Amino acid sequence: MPRNSPQFVLRDRPFPHWTTTALLPSWKGHRCHSDLFGWREKPKASDGNTEIFLSPVGRSADPPSEAEVAAVSWVIENEASISHALIASLFKEYRCLQELYGYTDEEKMRLMPDIESTDDLRSLLRFHNIHVHREQEDGIPYSGWGFGCTWESEHGLGILMHGSRTVKIGWADTAFDPVRQDDSDSASGSLIVAPRRIPGWSPSSRKEGWINTSGIPLFDPSEDEFFRNAGVQFSIVGPLVSEAEIREVFPEPFLGRDDLVQFYLRYNGGSRSSKGCIMHCGSPAHCVPRNELQKLNLEGFRSIPVRPDDRMLPFANMLAHHATMARIYLKIPEMKAFLDEHIGIAFDHSGRDLCISRQSGQIVFMDWTAYKEGPVEVASSFIEFVQRFWNIHQGPVH
Repeated sequence: MPRNSPQFVLRDRPFPHWTTTALLPSWKGHRCHSDLFGWREKPKASDGNTEIFLSPVGRSADPPSEAEVAAVSWVIENEASISHALIASLFKEYRCLQELYGYTDEEKMRLMPDIESTDDLRSLLRFHNIHVHREQEDGIPYSGWGFGCTWESEHGLGILMHGSRTVKIGWADTAFDPVRQDDSDSASGSLIVAPRRIPGWSPSSRKEGWINTSGIPLFDPSEDEFFRNAGVQFSIVGPLVSEAEIREVFPEPFLGRDDLVQFYLRYNGGSRSSKGCIMHCGSPAHCVPRNELQKLNLEGFRSIPVRPDDRMLPFANMLAHHATMARIYLKIPEMKAFLDEHIGIAFDHSGRDLCISRQSGQIVFMDWTAYKEGPVEVASSFIEFVQRFWNIHQGPVH
């Protein structure tokens, strides 16, 4: 263990979480960003000091246990071997990532050029932070490492490690999402979990990036105008879901429930962006203030999974997200009451939630980083919400 145990600080935004800072020599002098998605900000040379979070996101505000302190200490002490292994594995998977992103020659030269060494790869990365998870295997902790990267300015880059073994490589959520039971399996084949081309989903049809997984024509001249206008906005839609599965999530009648059911039968969530629905833009310039929500840029809708525990990449799992929020705010009475009634059904360009009341059908805006300010009503029904913020696109997406 390090000579001095890490000292943790409890922070309350966007939710209670424990964090510490440690000096990691492997990243001293490496370019870094304070904001994971702030690739365009001017990078600075790191002094090696790195913020380390206790995961999973949303653990209780109880002080770190001895086991958690020991896990963080282990990561700090072994950061050199972990860092070497994760860069080596990313370098090995880099060509596959190039193929998955499929940039044009000009974009490739600028964002994802061919490289010959791990030093070349490091020049394309900006180190951000570490999440140390509770889960262990054979006494060795899991840790998630977050980066910014030239080729993914919106979703970031996350790498999950078990000791010095790379478990998976994906978007930023790969670093901080709870460790799944199947993550303990021996690594086989590709380590990449996002982006991933899903077999049989041809990105062709109505427009560039279109992926139609539902099997329902989304631009039918005979279709009702409301649904026809909605279909025009999607670049990616969720997998087929049944009416019974939708009504299981929304069992009680409310204003506009039938419209919601028909909408989800056709699309089951999805996004304007063909890159998916998991992470969102971090540019402050694109963040609409809560007192100007008439300018809201609605990015997409969360999807209802056929299996509740399905991660659903590249879609945003409505039930998993709700379970995470309920866990985070379990001990905050007013937020627990809010989540007992509401569920996040959509998200804006900056990743803030639009929640629907499963009692009234009212849609409200919720910024979880400022939850103490409470929700703001944006529509009295689902159909009004779609007509105002989805069917008429109101602003720049990128």
